[in-house]
Formats: sequence, structure tokens, C-alpha cells
Amino acid sequence: GSGSGSGIRQRSGGGANKLSDVAYTIRLPATSTNSSSPHVNSVVGTVAFAGGGVGLAYFMMTVVCPRIPYAVTPEAAERTYTKAGYSYDPAETHFDNTIWTYGTDYFLCLVMSHAAMRCFSLFLKRKSKSINSLPVWSGLMLSCYATSVLAGGLAHQFYSIQEKEKEDGFSLNSLQFRILWTICVGTVTLAGGMMGACGSAMARQFQSLQLQEQNANANTNTNQTVLHVWIPVIPESFWVCYGVYLTFLCARGDMSFTRPACDIFIAGTTQFPPTAYVVGLVLLLRTTKNDTCKPTTTITSQTTTPTRNDETRSASDKLQNTYTSTSTSSIPKNNNGLSKIGFSVGFFLNAPLLPMYPILVQYSGFSLGTVNTILHTNLLCAWSLQAHSLYQMSLYLLHNNNNNNN
Repeated sequence: GSGSGSGIRQRSGGGANKLSDVAYTIRLPATSTNSSSPHVNSVVGTVAFAGGGVGLAYFMMTVVCPRIPYAVTPEAAERTYTKAGYSYDPAETHFDNTIWTYGTDYFLCLVMSHAAMRCFSLFLKRKSKSINSLPVWSGLMLSCYATSVLAGGLAHQFYSIQEKEKEDGFSLNSLQFRILWTICVGTVTLAGGMMGACGSAMARQFQSLQLQEQNANANTNTNQTVLHVWIPVIPESFWVCYGVYLTFLCARGDMSFTRPACDIFIAGTTQFPPTAYVVGLVLLLRTTKNDTCKPTTTITSQTTTPTRNDETRSASDKLQNTYTSTSTSSIPKNNNGLSKIGFSVGFFLNAPLLPMYPILVQYSGFSLGTVNTILHTNLLCAWSLQAHSLYQMSLYLLHNNNNNNN
């Protein structure tokens, strides 16, 4: 949300305890009409925010990211994170070529491709002409994930540091591998920019809802949910330039290590700023008590397990008007926490991978294929939760746009 605050009030229908069964109603208090929007549409403003994104990317790569691997396990990190610059020494390079690694990469690609298509289809099937860009940015972020693991799977399946592969041209020191691995790692850094843009789209939609609620409830005195702390709308240009500049640094070799898997983890650390922005928008939402009786739009689910047809139905088919009576109790905590937990866990679940990888490869005794399978399982859980959370938020915002334009 943007403005002075925002919030989510949740009403569960029929005791529903699923995120898809929870109704979201955002109430934001009025803001001063004299306050200017954080979003600057002028060319000068866009360039300024773009420069800010580049500056943040440079700060992350020069100050933050080089220090993070050594914060938890410095000894293991010292032996694991050795710079390569895309020039690999066979004596020091470790790169797995088993199906455990590239097979799970391909599976992740299928899952993320499906998730991205769901988000894109949600945008294409909207009934309102007003633009809600959250499904688009979500789809782009998930597409980056899918592209990353596809490129990674191809690299692990066909390229090696062994002498035979050198003769055949499938060497880690070849230009082809460098291009393929730059795509693999670069799409992770680029996904961070798309993630931040998702937060910008959410904040802008909350700001729009604030104005609509302000006009609709001008003569009423109802309790409203608010944000604990005001969060501004950061323009998408900031995040796009943030991701693009990091991808440039990746292509230059600034994230290249003798264990190429380390490249991914360093790239993942650059997602912290956009992750904090997106999760902050959700965690700062709070609910209030004593809501007055009024009609509200709810999202309903007819079955516990939605079918493919259920997912592709138009937004208006999933809406119904209900009335809620005055209540002295807050929204059930299990439903209220579900969306926040989903966002938080999904976007921060990748964080343990950075200290976990050096420990696994140095002390566990597991094969590299086993280690990669464990890490890919973690990615599957984290990315799936991200996809689900963003899809549900996109669905809610599209429903609100449809209602407000009907």
C-alpha cells in the first residue's frame, strides 16, 4: 500500500481456511491532498530513479554481497567461494553432470513456466480496461526463474571440465558455456528487478484503492485497516535498472566462482532489497475490530482442489456479494496470518541456501548431485509459494478493478 497506510481485512466464508477462500478488503485512511505522489512520471524523475537503482545494485555488489557468505560459516565459505571470472581450473572447479542436478532443473522449469502462464493469463482475461501490472511483473519474474533453471539444466547436462568435453567443445571454458551460464545466473539477478516491480505494482494499486475508498466512504465513519508504517511507491524504472545493471555485472564475470553454483547464491543475495519491499507491504498490514455491517466482495472457491477450468474462469464468475454483521472480534488469526506467512516464507525461504551450501559441500559428505537436489527442493518450495502468493494478490486486485469499473 502507499499513502499514509493500508490494511487487509479478511472474512472467511463457511469456515474456509485457505488463502483462495479468504476475502480481502483493503481499507486505507485518507491522506492529505497536498502530499505529492512518490511516483515521478517526468523524464528527469525516471532517470533519477533509474540511477538510484544502479546505485543500489553497485552498493550490493561491492559492499553487501561479498561479505554475506562469510558471516555464518567463514571457514567453509573461504574454501567454497573462490573467484573464477569464467576461467576454470580443472583442479579447483566442481561442476556436477548427473541427472539429479539437471533433471530437477528441468522439473523446476516446467513448474515455473506453468506458474508464469497462470499470471499472464490472469492479466489477459481481465474484464476491466484499467491496467493492473502485478500479473505481468509476476509472470516476468517467474519466467526469469524458468529460464534460469532451463539454462542451468542444459549446462549441467552437456558441459564439463573434463578433458573429453574440452575436445568436443563442451568445456566450461568455452564461449558457449559462458553465454549459457550468464543466462542462468543473469536471469536470477534480473528476477530481482521484476520482484521489486511487483512490489511497486502492489503499492500503486493500494494507493488507487485508497482514493476509491476515500471517495466512497466520504460521509461514513467506519473502522478501517491500516499499515503500521507508510511505504512509498518506488517506480518500476528503479527496479528494472537495478536488475539490468546486476545482470551486466554478472555477464562481466563479477559473480563467477570455481564452483559455478556459487554464482547463483551470490545472485540470490541481490534479491534482498526487492524481497524486503514486497514482504514489507504485506507484513505491515493489520486488521481492526468492530466492523460495521456493509456489503463486501468476496472471492469464493467451490472445491477444495481447483480444476484447470476453475483457474481460467473469468474474474467476475468468482465473485459474489455478501453482508457482514457488526463484530467485536478481530479476523480469525489463522486466516489473517495465512497470506502474510505465505508471502514471508516464500520470499525468504531462499535465504538459508547461502550458508547452507558451503556446509553441505564441505562437511556433509554428500555428493554434489545430492546437494544440488536438496537445494532445488528448497527452490521448488520457495518459488511455488512466491507464485501462489503473487497470483492470489493479482486475483484480488483484478477483482477490485472489475468491481470499481462496473
